[in-house]
Amino acid sequence: MKNQLIAFFVVMIVFGVNSNGSAQEMGDNFEEMNTTLKNVALENFKAYENEDISKIMETVHTQSPGYLATKQLSNEIFPEYDLKYEMLNFKYLIIDGEYALARATQKTSKISGPAFRNNILDVIFVFRQESGKWKFWSQVILGIQYI
Repeated sequence: MKNQLIAFFVVMIVFGVNSNGSAQEMGDNFEEMNTTLKNVALENFKAYENEDISKIMETVHTQSPGYLATKQLSNEIFPEYDLKYEMLNFKYLIIDGEYALARATQKTSKISGPAFRNNILDVIFVFRQESGKWKFWSQVILGIQYI
């Protein structure tokens, strides 16, 4: 079922279907949503660079299937690595009910720590509102390029 839902979202993205109208119809709302979601991602990246777990978790929906794993992984990574996160590209794609999707290109580079493969991710971020704020729900990695 999960794979079918992901496939459905990917098809919607590829064919530009939007339950709230096309990008042209949305006008300023589209740009506003793009800015809002991008700011959530940038806040998350900044929190990771600052190794601030409480700020990271503020950007993740508390009911997200990956909530506890995000917290645990952050606790494991921070003592070992100092990483830099960059947003190379970000585009809001669609809102459907309580979910919003955006496609991003994200660069992760090692500043210090053990062996790490710097990379660029092509990713779909899934957001969901919680208490009136958009937060990360999950993500789908479409591709990874090691640099």
